[in-house]
Amino acid sequence: QYTIMLGSDALTLLQSTHKVEIKDYGSMGKFVLSIDGVKPDSKHFWEFFVNGKSSNVGASVYVLKAGDKIEWKLSTISSSGQ
Repeated sequence: QYTIMLGSDALTLLQSTHKVEIKDYGSMGKFVLSIDGVKPDSKHFWEFFVNGKSSNVGASVYVLKAGDKIEWKLSTISSSGQ
Protein backbone atom coordinates (compact mmCIF):
# COMPACT_ATOMS: atom_id res chain seq x y z
CA GLN A 1 0.00 0.00 0.00
CA TYR A 2 1.32 3.42 -0.97
CA THR A 3 0.40 6.94 0.03
CA ILE A 4 -0.10 9.22 -2.96
CA MET A 5 -1.03 12.84 -3.50
CA LEU A 6 -4.66 13.57 -4.27
CA GLY A 7 -5.19 13.75 -8.02
CA SER A 8 -2.23 11.51 -8.95
CA ASP A 9 -2.58 9.17 -11.89
CA ALA A 10 -1.76 5.45 -12.13
CA LEU A 11 1.38 6.07 -14.21
CA THR A 12 2.77 8.52 -11.62
CA LEU A 13 2.23 5.89 -8.91
CA LEU A 14 4.03 3.25 -10.99
CA GLN A 15 6.94 5.61 -11.70
CA SER A 16 7.28 6.46 -8.01
CA THR A 17 7.63 2.81 -7.00
CA HIS A 18 9.41 1.15 -9.98
CA LYS A 19 11.89 1.89 -12.76
CA VAL A 20 9.66 2.52 -15.78
CA GLU A 21 10.38 3.13 -19.46
CA ILE A 22 7.57 4.85 -21.35
CA LYS A 23 6.89 6.19 -24.81
CA ASP A 24 4.72 9.24 -25.34
CA TYR A 25 2.40 8.93 -28.32
CA GLY A 26 0.99 12.45 -27.98
CA SER A 27 -2.79 12.46 -28.19
CA MET A 28 -2.84 8.65 -27.84
CA GLY A 29 -1.16 8.93 -24.45
CA LYS A 30 1.86 7.36 -22.79
CA PHE A 31 2.53 3.64 -23.06
CA VAL A 32 4.60 1.57 -20.63
CA LEU A 33 7.45 -0.18 -22.47
CA SER A 34 9.16 -1.78 -19.48
CA ILE A 35 8.81 -2.12 -15.71
CA ASP A 36 11.99 -2.77 -13.72
CA GLY A 37 13.72 -3.76 -16.97
CA VAL A 38 11.07 -6.30 -17.98
CA LYS A 39 10.02 -5.69 -21.59
CA PRO A 40 7.24 -7.73 -23.16
CA ASP A 41 7.90 -9.59 -26.41
CA SER A 42 6.00 -8.72 -29.60
CA LYS A 43 2.98 -10.80 -28.52
CA HIS A 44 2.48 -9.15 -25.13
CA PHE A 45 2.02 -5.72 -23.55
CA TRP A 46 1.87 -4.20 -20.08
CA GLU A 47 -1.78 -3.88 -19.05
CA PHE A 48 -2.99 -2.26 -15.88
CA PHE A 49 -5.96 -3.24 -13.78
CA VAL A 50 -8.01 -1.22 -11.33
CA ASN A 51 -9.65 -3.22 -8.55
CA GLY A 52 -9.28 -6.43 -10.59
CA LYS A 53 -10.71 -5.05 -13.86
CA SER A 54 -8.78 -4.05 -16.97
CA SER A 55 -8.75 -0.29 -17.31
CA ASN A 56 -10.41 1.21 -20.35
CA VAL A 57 -8.25 4.35 -20.17
CA GLY A 58 -4.51 4.89 -20.14
CA ALA A 59 -2.52 4.90 -16.91
CA SER A 60 -1.47 8.53 -17.45
CA VAL A 61 -5.10 9.69 -17.39
CA TYR A 62 -6.58 7.35 -14.75
CA VAL A 63 -6.93 9.45 -11.59
CA LEU A 64 -6.52 7.28 -8.51
CA LYS A 65 -9.28 7.09 -5.94
CA ALA A 66 -8.96 6.18 -2.27
CA GLY A 67 -8.82 2.42 -1.87
CA ASP A 68 -7.99 1.62 -5.53
CA LYS A 69 -5.90 -1.50 -6.06
CA ILE A 70 -3.66 -1.08 -9.10
CA GLU A 71 -1.98 -4.10 -10.73
CA TRP A 72 0.25 -4.39 -13.81
CA LYS A 73 0.33 -7.65 -15.78
CA LEU A 74 1.85 -8.87 -19.01
CA SER A 75 -1.13 -9.56 -21.27
CA THR A 76 -1.37 -11.18 -24.69
CA ILE A 77 -2.10 -8.96 -27.67
CA SER A 78 -5.26 -10.24 -29.35
CA SER A 79 -5.01 -10.88 -33.06
CA SER A 80 -8.45 -9.85 -34.23
CA GLY A 81 -9.31 -10.65 -37.81
CA GLN A 82 -6.61 -13.29 -38.28
